Amino acid sequence: MWHYASGIAWTALGCVDEAGGQLSQLEDIAHNDNLGRLGFVPANDVMKIAYRVLAGELAAKQKAYDEAITHLKEAVNLQDNLPYVETPPWYYPTRQSLGAVLLKAEKPGEADAVYRKDLTVTGSSLGDNRHPRRVMAISWRID
Repeated sequence: MWHYASGIAWTALGCVDEAGGQLSQLEDIAHNDNLGRLGFVPANDVMKIAYRVLAGELAAKQKAYDEAITHLKEAVNLQDNLPYVETPPWYYPTRQSLGAVLLKAEKPGEADAVYRKDLTVTGSSLGDNRHPRRVMAISWRID
């Protein structure tokens, strides 16, 4: 996770070469099937999310929005397929990053759909909502 955090920081600073170096190292780690588990979740699944988010943020910083959107959609897909556990294995909903990049790419309709989907994501076939407080907090704004 150090490479992820460092890469995000370098990206925010606009240091794309340094961020790219962190991304390369993170990619190697994410594809290591011998990482073990984080509780009920394979660690490399979480590292693949980290890789895709960093790749997406770095591409967006370089205004390669189509590439960024592709990476972030994959991050969303990976996160959606994680098993439901408390505390969630990834620290924030990756749809937030995807929505932000869609707005930067001047695709507000798609961003709106992504943000609305984030409010209704269920964590399992039982229909539990992963973010019920968020829905309650902003539901009045949607109407």
